[in-house]
Amino acid sequence: MDGLQWRSLAPLPKLLLQHDGNPSLGQGEEHAQLLQALDSGSVSLVLGPSQTAEGSVLVAGLGQRLVVLGLGDGAHDLAFDTVLTEPERITSLAVMERDPGAKSTQPAAILVGTSAGFLQLHSPDARLVLRQALHDRALLSLSARSCDAGVGVPHALATFENAVARVAGWDVAAAMQWRARSWSMAGWGGGSEPPALDVAKWTLGRGVGPRAAALCGPAVAPSLHAELARRCAGAAPPPPPALRLLTAGAAPPVASFAAPEQPGARDLARRAAGAARGAAARLAASAQARLPPALARATARAAGAAGEEAALPRGTRVVALTHVWDAKRVVHSLAASFCGQWALGCDSLGRVLLIDVATSLVVVMLKGYRAAQAAWMEWPAGGSRGPAPGSSVPVIYAPRKGVLEVWAPDLRARLAVLRGVGPRGVLLSPRPRGAALWFADLDALRCADVAPALVSAATCG
Repeated sequence: MDGLQWRSLAPLPKLLLQHDGNPSLGQGEEHAQLLQALDSGSVSLVLGPSQTAEGSVLVAGLGQRLVVLGLGDGAHDLAFDTVLTEPERITSLAVMERDPGAKSTQPAAILVGTSAGFLQLHSPDARLVLRQALHDRALLSLSARSCDAGVGVPHALATFENAVARVAGWDVAAAMQWRARSWSMAGWGGGSEPPALDVAKWTLGRGVGPRAAALCGPAVAPSLHAELARRCAGAAPPPPPALRLLTAGAAPPVASFAAPEQPGARDLARRAAGAARGAAARLAASAQARLPPALARATARAAGAAGEEAALPRGTRVVALTHVWDAKRVVHSLAASFCGQWALGCDSLGRVLLIDVATSLVVVMLKGYRAAQAAWMEWPAGGSRGPAPGSSVPVIYAPRKGVLEVWAPDLRARLAVLRGVGPRGVLLSPRPRGAALWFADLDALRCADVAPALVSAATCG
């Protein structure tokens, strides 16, 4: 691991843990508590674009705290805030980057999932843009697909134990654009709240165990028998093809679902309902301003809880298309390749799985990787050895072995190994695609782009 350009993460423990909501914390105990939280799975870390310079930022969440820390040369990104109140806590993070063709005033969006089933949009300086209820259970994982993902339209996917919800990327962009304008223009006539997100939600059957992660695959084509029967009967044109949802979890560890697209005609009605709710909220706020302070706070809490519960989007029940059954195995993470064709999964038995997204088949399984993490890296151009330039290559972090490994795209040949890696780290893959892969070493409180070292080791070895 020598020769890497490490960036310091020294402020991170104090920013995450030393605040008014944690008054009993002693001086110098922040780092130890951060490592304990990492071991328990309570820390969320993702990579995002810098808003002040060329480079990246580290977005971290723990408990009710959200921190944005700059990593690039000349980046001065630093923001932190307590974005939730007890007992609600941050359970997942993602970053949806700005569309390259969009106006420069549209910032990237930080997506925050909470233990109460809410999705929050935050600006790059951690300010809250929008908070919306998606489900009645904890939001366990978030993934964001940008415009170069190769599968469908840009979207954010939220996974719950028994449901999956999708938010279109243009809805997220509209909310961020609205907020950017409202912050920069006094008296802008867009209302006091951003437009509500149009959410498509699918609930899973009772025979499926709890899910931990999900991603969207290619559309499910109708079977030949169904198409011939439809034509012979002279039926109406077929419905649009359903989405394929690849999910990971327990009982079964891998399962795919056919998720019908929800009618787009509902979009106008949902937005009208959102505008009506916003107008009602403004009238209620003006009425509460005339009440005594204590009564106004109690009324606001009750009205907010009732409104959030009533605003839960309805889900469409879906059934499993295919599954891989293993009662003892739990797949706790999925990482989609940049092309969308493959996914890497890590399970509770120390295996790393290469999954074909279109068929949900486990193509390759590697053993001996307890508590591993897997991500993808784009192979750069140049060099006489290695995969084709631009291809997605798997990278595995094995903390118990203390190594980072880069593999061929089919996971059948190991290209290079970096040794001396810390046992408490996190792999951070960039979105959209790019020849970069960051590794956050929380033992040493430092972070570096390890992609150049992996490529150098592969081409020289």
